[in-house]
Amino acid sequence: MRPRSTKVPLREIKKDSLNSFKVDDRLTVVVVYDGETYRAFDDVCPHMGGPLSRGSFCARTRTLSCPWHGYVYDADTLSLRENPNEEIWAKPFAAACETPRYRLRQLRVRAEAEHLLIEG
Repeated sequence: MRPRSTKVPLREIKKDSLNSFKVDDRLTVVVVYDGETYRAFDDVCPHMGGPLSRGSFCARTRTLSCPWHGYVYDADTLSLRENPNEEIWAKPFAAACETPRYRLRQLRVRAEAEHLLIEG
């Protein structure tokens, strides 16, 4: 089965912002652009499925935050950067727990003349 693809007009993608685009009835993608590189992600937070498109993007730290539980992901490495639960875990409990190795699901992108082609 061939992966789905969609075209997003480049003029609709704001620099240093969280941009979200509906691909079809069920699928949304999140796009971040730093002036040079476009990155697209599945809208689903790997922690518990929260909508990343309703979260936030920090251009300074290049991180995406999930609105449901506050998990923070690195937009460049795709890895979990901050688990807010670690701050509230009791000391004995925290020693026995390890933060899961959640990662964002990145989609392939290719900039064309006036569109960003997103595959996935």
